[in-house]
Amino acid sequence: MPSFLRDPLIVTQGLNPELCEEIINIGTHIDTSYAAIGGSSGEEDYNVRKSGVSWFPKEMTIADGRTKLNEDVLQPIVYDINDKHFGFDLTYHENNQFTTYRAPDEHYQWHCDGGPDTYQLEGSKIETDLIAQDEEQVDTYRKLSYIFQLSHPDDYDGGRLEWIDPCHNHSEMDWGLFIETLPQSAQEQGTLIVFSSILYHRVTPVTRGKRHSLVGWICGPQFK
Repeated sequence: MPSFLRDPLIVTQGLNPELCEEIINIGTHIDTSYAAIGGSSGEEDYNVRKSGVSWFPKEMTIADGRTKLNEDVLQPIVYDINDKHFGFDLTYHENNQFTTYRAPDEHYQWHCDGGPDTYQLEGSKIETDLIAQDEEQVDTYRKLSYIFQLSHPDDYDGGRLEWIDPCHNHSEMDWGLFIETLPQSAQEQGTLIVFSSILYHRVTPVTRGKRHSLVGWICGPQFK
């Protein structure tokens, strides 16, 4: 984690409940598959990740038919948080992922969204599993991740987001003390969680009901 990040993770109110329900309705009517891990050549490994995913096109509009969900609603909120808290140079917004974790055990073990490899076009001479969606994404890294909590907290148990806190001075011998869990208040419908894509995090198993979320990643050029 870069030492310049004062706050590794930001939690704030993002969307109103009505819009959350609209997004859930859209997401549950799009073809869903179990998520893979490992980039474009990934495979299903339910020990690491078990959750349903579907993908929203960038041009998707909400009920009025004129407002673009990504460009008009999500981006202004997330970019404002980046300007205030992270200051990353961001150039490419990936498609949003609608994610569903179901009881009794769907989860996502420890992982980070970003890494040392850049996105490349398929067939590039540079070896990487990160295939760019288009040329604008080439040679960028995932820098910023975000999660909109769509489900009402009464609809499920478990499904808590935990992360490894890089900023606190804990005992080097007790790694368990590094694990932080979002407070129950962060489960409220519409809550937005924004963090650096290299932050290690996990979603604990959902033990009752279903947890829906809308996930996104924004890329940018190399840190300088």
